[in-house]
Amino acid sequence: MPTPRPDLAVRPTDLTPSPTTFLPVVVVVDTSGSMEGAPIRELAAGIEQFFRDVDADEDAREACEIAIVEVGGEARVVRGFAPARDGARVCLDAGGVTPMGEGVTLAVELLERRKRDYSASGLRYFQPWLVILTDGKPTDPTTAAEARVAELVKARKLTVFPVATGPDADLARLEALAGGVKPARLAGLAFRELFRWLSASMSVVSRSRAGTGVALPSSFAWIET
Repeated sequence: MPTPRPDLAVRPTDLTPSPTTFLPVVVVVDTSGSMEGAPIRELAAGIEQFFRDVDADEDAREACEIAIVEVGGEARVVRGFAPARDGARVCLDAGGVTPMGEGVTLAVELLERRKRDYSASGLRYFQPWLVILTDGKPTDPTTAAEARVAELVKARKLTVFPVATGPDADLARLEALAGGVKPARLAGLAFRELFRWLSASMSVVSRSRAGTGVALPSSFAWIET
């Protein structure tokens, strides 16, 4: 039997009986060399604001579990699933290439394992979210990741938010990695506005009933037009 990957570990005792319907979210962030300087600083500031905003909302604070996968040189989990109140606990440094296929695969594995944890504990959960932020194009094979995400999106088992964060982002490759969901393009370095929208959207979903459609807040503040 293969040894479990340590970077997929979640706290084995953190799930207890609860009436809460959970929303698992994985944010895949491109921290390759092209993000050096202002982009990585604004990304880090946006993530810190993200956790503060989610923690400040009573519904989102209880329902949302957030993990972060960093893609820069290699793909790695820099924050496992935990409530927002535990803080960002991430330190991002720009460098290396962009193995986004590996990063997306890792993110999907995290979500699939967390769903199994919920089911084993008798807990309800909303459709998982996958957020992909990248300013370039993948430097590794992405075919397997594209196929898996497309399968989950088609089966309505995954919601994907692909965001191009720079003028050189490969929109076609990003769309393929997102299961055919068309990417939005970030306006400049509006990472904080993006994460404010994301936290507000999570709040809306947290107050809804699983299986029902919801209207997310306007995203005009961060999308390039």
